[in-house]
Amino acid sequence: MYKSNMATDMIYYILTSESIFDLFSRIDSINKIISVDKDMISEINKKKEDLVNDSKKIEERQEDLKKLSASIENDLAEVNKKKEEQESLLAKLNEEKDSLMSIIEANEVNLVSNTIDIVDSSDSISKLKDALSTLRGLLPQLNSSYAISLVEDAISNAEYKISTLEIEENSLSQENNNSGESNGGTSSSGNNGTNSDYLATHSMSATAYTGHGLTALGLKPVRDPNGLSTVAVDKNVIPLGSKVYVEGYGYAIASDTGGAIKGNKIDLYFNTLEECYSFGRRTVTVHVISN
Repeated sequence: MYKSNMATDMIYYILTSESIFDLFSRIDSINKIISVDKDMISEINKKKEDLVNDSKKIEERQEDLKKLSASIENDLAEVNKKKEEQESLLAKLNEEKDSLMSIIEANEVNLVSNTIDIVDSSDSISKLKDALSTLRGLLPQLNSSYAISLVEDAISNAEYKISTLEIEENSLSQENNNSGESNGGTSSSGNNGTNSDYLATHSMSATAYTGHGLTALGLKPVRDPNGLSTVAVDKNVIPLGSKVYVEGYGYAIASDTGGAIKGNKIDLYFNTLEECYSFGRRTVTVHVISN
């Protein structure tokens, strides 16, 4: 009754009973009121405890969130740091790539310059055709867009000059034939032989290799039986960039080197490992056509 702040009212309620039965009835009613009040207070206290516990849990979760936020900030700072490091490394790699491409471009331009000079200066159909074959074989191996454009222009120029010279030659031949027929005589033609004069000829121990990447000259290695393939040589025996003919293999550019390729040894590029195993090791004759 004291806790309910109803003590005075309840005492007055009991003392004003009209009879003994009314007294007991009023006391019972007061007991019921006090019991209900006690239950309500107990429930309120329980809810209060729950609120206190929930408040503690919220505080704990807030602390966890603070720790998680701090951890996320640290992780984000680490990610940003790594991102900056990667961007710096990428910039450095791009610089190195640009520098390497400049070297590759210079090597490729130097490699094709002599053949392009032949196209620009020669009026010999055989030399032009040989130069055209060389340029077509080199084109798939080039990486530099500038060198590629030079070779493509030279190929177009060589094709035009060959076509023009063949037309002129056919026209002149027709005139000679007509002149010979009018004189009642016959004309004789010279022998068209093959050029067997090589800069050098070597008997070499040949092995085979495959794999992708760039050669020592920065070219893409290729195996083209109908064009120019890639071979690795000792540059002290066969200069890098030389056009060679390997009997049993075909025409190739000496554009690669190897740690085991010393002296009269040559490594022939193939497209597959099976082809390398099939080739094995054998002795071949290598003709150096041009440097």
